[in-house]
Amino acid sequence: MRQKVPALDSLLKNLCPSKISEKNFWRAYFMLMQNKLGNILIDDVKEKNEVELPALPSIFSRMFLERRSLSDSENTQTERIFNTKDAPIWATNPNLSTRVIDFKDIRSAEKEIWDQLLVEHENQSEVQRLTMIDNRIYLRIKEQLRSGVCDGLRGRVWTSITGATRRLKEFPENYADSLQKVFGNHTPKTFCAVPTFGSPIEFTNANRYQLTLDGWRVVKRLLVTVAVQHEMLRYAPVLPDFIAITLHFITEIECWSMLQLMLRRLEQGRNTYFSTSCKSTAITMATLKTLISRFLPNLHEHLKSLQVDITIFATSWFNSLFTLALDFKYVLRIVDAYILQGERVLVRAGLALLQYFEDQLLTCDTQQDFILKLNTLVQSFNADAGILTRPFPFISYKELLEFEKASQYLITNVKEVEPNIYYHPDILTSSTIFTTEHFNQAWEWLPPRYRIREPYLVFNAAKDGFNLKTLYLKCENISPSILILKTKSNSIFGAFLSHPLRPCDTFIGNGECFIFTFDSQPKAFHWNQYSNKEFFFNPASRSLTIGGGQGTAIWLDDELLHGKTTWCQTFNNEPLQSNSDFECVTIEVFGLTD
Repeated sequence: MRQKVPALDSLLKNLCPSKISEKNFWRAYFMLMQNKLGNILIDDVKEKNEVELPALPSIFSRMFLERRSLSDSENTQTERIFNTKDAPIWATNPNLSTRVIDFKDIRSAEKEIWDQLLVEHENQSEVQRLTMIDNRIYLRIKEQLRSGVCDGLRGRVWTSITGATRRLKEFPENYADSLQKVFGNHTPKTFCAVPTFGSPIEFTNANRYQLTLDGWRVVKRLLVTVAVQHEMLRYAPVLPDFIAITLHFITEIECWSMLQLMLRRLEQGRNTYFSTSCKSTAITMATLKTLISRFLPNLHEHLKSLQVDITIFATSWFNSLFTLALDFKYVLRIVDAYILQGERVLVRAGLALLQYFEDQLLTCDTQQDFILKLNTLVQSFNADAGILTRPFPFISYKELLEFEKASQYLITNVKEVEPNIYYHPDILTSSTIFTTEHFNQAWEWLPPRYRIREPYLVFNAAKDGFNLKTLYLKCENISPSILILKTKSNSIFGAFLSHPLRPCDTFIGNGECFIFTFDSQPKAFHWNQYSNKEFFFNPASRSLTIGGGQGTAIWLDDELLHGKTTWCQTFNNEPLQSNSDFECVTIEVFGLTD
């Protein structure tokens, strides 16, 4: 066939294997040609017991979009497009997985119901979809979700009911454009600094989500992109867990489209998904407490007698979408409803769990016993998942809204936790030492008032010369500054200096100064206030000393070639590289724009 169709042979050489495997190239080709080639070729292409092949008239354009957005990542998502029975290759880690997500699980009767519902839903206007409370199709979808969604359909259901399917058709280049704006032409493979939006999530905890390293990379990339594209969003602790869960069933681009629609609702004042302040979280807790007192009065009195604060367990439940409490199959049922109805589903699920285990909890004699027993019972929960998402007896959606409004008046003087400000600096002059990831991490360490400034190069030893006097001359009016150096052992470390680098005989600076290293892992050492030492840095005429008190964090000679790093009292630091003595390959100093 390649000999008879030269254009096809040329296309194959251009695409394989850099953008698509040859196997998938031919699979796509036969799918597109199925009307002409008939069922014989299609049957040959299909693998045994494979589910129905999707209709993909724009298969190549979509595949290129996904490949382009992940051009620097080790994984590709093209397999997800072609073979709907397999999990995304970057999602579940088979070496760690203790649960089974069965993408072959597509029950024909359920598929027919969802086919009809989703087509009707997608054909609605945006106004119809946004006014869902009295919407006939919305109510049917809600009832079907409460019955459960098979794994093989879950991804399609999620993207459809959120509107992500339609959005991808209308704006297929949106995610690629967003990555371009955030990362430029180079999408990094590693991320030193990742915004968590107030979540205590640990990206290295593979057992929690069973994600591969590529899976975690996708989670981090999405979080960084959200932080940069939505600068006003500082607090949304459920966000990292939500992304990690959804990526088991949908692609990175589909997840981005869902997030964009959810965040648009937030920005339009119609938020139903994310608590974006400590006060809103406190209101949710107060609502749950009010509901317990009304519907579970015996348990409410018992909680009061034991002085159990429900935030001890409920905050963790809600912020993690119950992943820290329930088995994953029950988490998915809650997420199904959450995607349609929003965070109020979490309150219903929490109330349902407390009702289910009420009798056992009433036997607890102490606060500690209550918390331990509750955690044990919830972790062993093995009942009909429907009880977690069905309406609680005698409480309607409108009543739940009224409870929330009433709870707002009970919440006063809530102290907002200042989340880390994530700012993606626009690097005005490139560095021969720092990559974009290094800059991003360094900006996490900066004092908050400096994080919205941009770095620009002031001194480069390779260009300006390895001379301490020249460095002082270039930097005498620069404040603050970041000094970076690279050694012959390829270690990278440096310091943030609060005052100009002007020659003097004494230590200068203030408590904003800190030192950092990227030698084995990113780490910063700030002023150790308990040491009573304020030896921040001393720009002497014959040497530069940073950090003092029974040692020196960084010492450089006047030729900027030889140096030393040890522990010092001021920063209570580890040596910034494994060998105390070092030779410099290059040194740079960056200033910050006003």
